[in-house]
Amino acid sequence: MCEVDSPFRSPNASSVHHFVDERQAIYRIARYRQWVGWAFAGTVTSQFVALICGALWNYIYNVWEFPGWLFPSYVFVYLISVLSIPPIILFSVVSGFALTRCLTNSVVATVTAILICIPVISLVTLLLLYEFSNQMLRKEGLEIGQLGSSARNIFKQLQRR
Repeated sequence: MCEVDSPFRSPNASSVHHFVDERQAIYRIARYRQWVGWAFAGTVTSQFVALICGALWNYIYNVWEFPGWLFPSYVFVYLISVLSIPPIILFSVVSGFALTRCLTNSVVATVTAILICIPVISLVTLLLLYEFSNQMLRKEGLEIGQLGSSARNIFKQLQRR
């Protein structure tokens, strides 16, 4: 699928690449890294909103009477946040597996996909995967900022080589 030299790969692994294939592999890493960034942002947002809505519900329900005019909007926000969690987790698993598969092998990618299904561990796993891919792209000589770079900019940098 994606073949780029990795510190996790054994030294005996074949590293003979055509230049075009290597550029395509680096582009795939950049694209999947962008997906992981979006997955991380979506996971943080949906879990934060669900947590705040749950805490707000417990506080208002136990301390005050819940105002009737606030109930429909509260339920809408809470349901949207809770219903968005499964698709975001699925997207996180797919993007994390794809990026890890490009960087290492299928076994590590499968373990990563399993770790992404665990709520708090998923955030740490996605963040570490994002940072590892940034380091890999910097090692290839590409300009990556603190928040990364878009796959389109990386493709332009690869074309200049």
